Formats: sequence, structure tokens, C-alpha cells
Amino acid sequence: GSTAIDTPSKYKETPMYVAAKNGRASVIRTLVRLGSTTIDTPNKYGCTPMIVAAMRGHVSVIETLVRLGSAAIDTPNIRGITPICIAAALGHVSMVETLVRLGSTAIDICTDYEWTPMYVAALNGRVPIIETLIRLGSASIDTPDATGRTPMIMAAMYGHDLVMKTLIQFGSTAIDTCDINGYTPMYVAALRGRPSVIETLIQLGSTAIDIATKVGNSPLYGALMSNEQQCVTTLRILGANPSIKQVNLLPRTRYNLLNAPIGEDEILGARYRVYFQRSLVDRLLFQ
Repeated sequence: GSTAIDTPSKYKETPMYVAAKNGRASVIRTLVRLGSTTIDTPNKYGCTPMIVAAMRGHVSVIETLVRLGSAAIDTPNIRGITPICIAAALGHVSMVETLVRLGSTAIDICTDYEWTPMYVAALNGRVPIIETLIRLGSASIDTPDATGRTPMIMAAMYGHDLVMKTLIQFGSTAIDTCDINGYTPMYVAALRGRPSVIETLIQLGSTAIDIATKVGNSPLYGALMSNEQQCVTTLRILGANPSIKQVNLLPRTRYNLLNAPIGEDEILGARYRVYFQRSLVDRLLFQ
């Protein structure tokens, strides 16, 4: 005689939601058979059972929800995050494939911040997700967010070299595209202390080693400003202009980084990694 089959917790999580979160497809079937009507009821954050199942990677739960009549396959939460977007962010390849197979059309739909599944995959370093999204028809390989940051910029920012190579392999043309502040992938790599990303960008054909932001800051300036010695060294080895505007405006302690000695082995190593391997990249990606 219980009437609590759809009674939510203080966070508005219904028994249906909890079952989906914990991967209990059989419990979901039982709840529906016993009269539950909360198959698409969200919690206080707007997350439906479909979203939480996608978040946890519970493919069988997604299939069960759809079979039982859920209409929330593309319903976003209060931040505009859809099931496929959260699955992409967390690297659930089979979940992304399942959602598309079951009818999701949100493969290129943005969140409230204009983040696509491709964008969040790049941000989180999810190469298999990027490959899967492309295979499933995504056209958002260079789609920027609300601030103009592309998947390529986010990959550079967080040090995901392989993501950058994958994006180029699948047709990205945003290797030197800047955001609304004029930040290129090269600039954010220098600012964030990503020397290997700087090398990878040059390998992939970037010509933005001296391209300044809207306020005139070059990648070398960004590295100096952030006190990123290895990035300063890498940029110097690869030909950054040390006399470009703004560099001379830095405090003496940062400016001195420009005069730090660079060993011959370090120079040869960086040039080998960039220019020899660039020929290999050209053969692997572009032929």
C-alpha cells in the first residue's frame, strides 16, 4: 500500500533517478510496471534519469529508459548540458554511440556556455570521443564557445597534444585561430606553461609564434609574464622575436629569463623534436 514510489529526496531525486544513477535497469522496469510516472523527472539541478545514466556510463539504463518511453534523450539540465555532452566530457564512447543510435540529435548542440560535445571532449583530452563524434557526423570540430575559444585552443590550454593532432587529422583549420581577446593556441600554451604544446603547434604548421593578443602581448611575453622558463626557452629556440612590443615592459626579474643560457643539447633536442618529427607528422596526417 506504499504511495512513495515517486516520492523524491530533498534533492528532488526520485526512486527512478536513483535507480538510473546506480545502473539498475531492472529496478527501473519494476518501478514503471508498478505505476511510476517519473521516468523523465529531473532532480533540483535539472538532471533527468537519462542524464545521470549517461554521466555514469550506464548504457543498459539508457536503452531501458528509451524502450519504456522516455522522451528526454536530448533534454538538458539547468546549465544546458545534454546527455551526449556529459557522456563526451567523461569519455564514455559506447554511451555516445548508443545515444546517437537511439535517436539523439544533439551531437553538435551547445550548452549555455556554447560548449559542444566536441569542445568538452577536446577540453578533457578525450581522443576516442573526438574520433567517435567525427565518425557519427559531428560538424563542430572548430566551433567556438561564447568567448571564441575553439576546441583547438582548449586542447592547447590543457596540454592535450594528441587531441590537437587528432583535430588537425580530421580537418581542423583553427591552429592559429584566436578567441575574442586575440589569444591563439600558441599564446595560451605559452601562458599556461605548455612547452610540448608549443612544439606540437609548430610541428602542425602554426605560424603564430609572434602573433600578439589584442593588447599586444606575444606568446613570449605571455611565457615571461607567467614565469614559465621552459616555455621561454622553447620559444627562443624556435625563433620567437625577443624584441617584440611589451617584452621590454616586464620587471627585470622576468626580463632576465630572456638571457638565461641555453645548452646546445637542449637546442638540438627541441629542433629535432619539432622539425624532424614535423616531416613525420606531414606524412602521417596529410598524405
